[in-house]
Amino acid sequence: MLPVGWTLTYEFLFYLLFAAALAMRVDVFRVIIPGLGLVAVGALVRTETWPAWTILFDTIVVEFVFGVMLAKWTLRGFRLPPAIAGILVLVGFVSILIAPMVSENSRAVTWGIPAFAIVAGAVSLESFVAPGLPRWLLTLGDASYSIYLSHGFVLPHSACCSAGSLGQGCGRKDLR
Repeated sequence: MLPVGWTLTYEFLFYLLFAAALAMRVDVFRVIIPGLGLVAVGALVRTETWPAWTILFDTIVVEFVFGVMLAKWTLRGFRLPPAIAGILVLVGFVSILIAPMVSENSRAVTWGIPAFAIVAGAVSLESFVAPGLPRWLLTLGDASYSIYLSHGFVLPHSACCSAGSLGQGCGRKDLR
């Protein structure tokens, strides 16, 4: 199994709702936000006795709703003033570092809202910051999701190959 595969499950849910909106010929946000909201409500009542597929019922979908709302605002041209954007980024990081995680159901508050603040601030600052960044860093950012999905396969083999080049073994039998 792909350890980071759980994210793909939520992507599938998102695109399923997106496809339903397209089939109904309605604004996708009018289907995605209530659909993910219902899933979040299901998370609050879900128990361990529910079938395995109900793992989708998790309050993490509230963070997807935050992302959808931010995407909608961004596509409409909404940007925060640079000073406010910078403060949001800073406050978001500080909040994540100091806020205690009380329960999995509090995740949207302890991590989701600060993450929303960080991303909203970063998106608003992008046009000011991006021109000063090296091109390779922007390319790395563009590739970050692919790196996230593949790092579990690539890093162990890279370490093994590095060890082999240093004369520490890691031959074919060590890759099993």
